[in-house]
Amino acid sequence: NKEKQTNEKLSVAAIAAGSGNALATELKMDNLLAALRKIYAGFETCIDAYVASQTNETATYSFVSTQWGTISTIDLESESMRWIGAFRFTLKGLSEVAWSSHYKARVYFKPTAKGADKVKQARALQ
Repeated sequence: NKEKQTNEKLSVAAIAAGSGNALATELKMDNLLAALRKIYAGFETCIDAYVASQTNETATYSFVSTQWGTISTIDLESESMRWIGAFRFTLKGLSEVAWSSHYKARVYFKPTAKGADKVKQARALQ
């Protein structure tokens, strides 16, 4: 399994529309008028991105955050309750607490060269 490091550039524009507006908020495009102004002005910025992968699964490229466990369950499993608005998150959250859901995971990461240097510096300070 060969890994290839690339620094690809991708242009995106965020227009807030739904409960997953973290990118739009991070880019200060959390309302339609602000988003359109920045798009028109050619606003550019860098954001952190990463790839998440599992054995025998397609790699997922993402930015802002990937949610796993309770937060993800609350978001995904409350979709059928969209009609009650944001209160759906509270209801599903209460059910997660009531039924004491547990999630197990092993997390591995491979820091970038720049990140590896920071890890070495942090270890040297200990």
